[in-house]
Amino acid sequence: MMLNEVDDGVDSYPSFPGIKHAAIRKLKHELGIEKSEVPHSDFRFLTRFHYWAADTVTYGKEAPWGEHEIDYVLFIKCDGDGPPLDLNTDEVDDYKYVTSSELQAMMKNSAYLWSPWFCGIMERGGFEWWENMDESLKMDGSKYCNRDITYFDPPEEHMGSYNLNSHKKDMGVLISGIE
Repeated sequence: MMLNEVDDGVDSYPSFPGIKHAAIRKLKHELGIEKSEVPHSDFRFLTRFHYWAADTVTYGKEAPWGEHEIDYVLFIKCDGDGPPLDLNTDEVDDYKYVTSSELQAMMKNSAYLWSPWFCGIMERGGFEWWENMDESLKMDGSKYCNRDITYFDPPEEHMGSYNLNSHKKDMGVLISGIE
């Protein structure tokens, strides 16, 4: 049965049931986590981020591909070591359980490659939310839960040649020759 992943027509803040259905689907697709392991009601919405980035790592500055999206930040806490994982190698290369301080150190290590959206979110609250997990997971809305959509540009290394200084958060990127 396909569950509705669209939160439209009503003000679904802060429950966002459709976004939670999508998160459960993606946990199955990317990590092999069964929906029974991550109950819909245990997810907590915190905030949203609007970002874009060109895939310059794969294609260089002339990258024809990239991302331009709004990401919803959801938290869920699993018991023990968490559910068993069955990685989709098209989506995930590897994983490692780490502490917040270990992840901060890893993100400073140039041997690792991090997606621009992950770095942007962690730098704009992710570590604080993680270190204050009980507050982040409050049922009736934590101090971190908000209606905001925080915009951020990608780091310089994820700027494609088609990205112009005139591009603002309320517009997409302009690709030459495409109307």
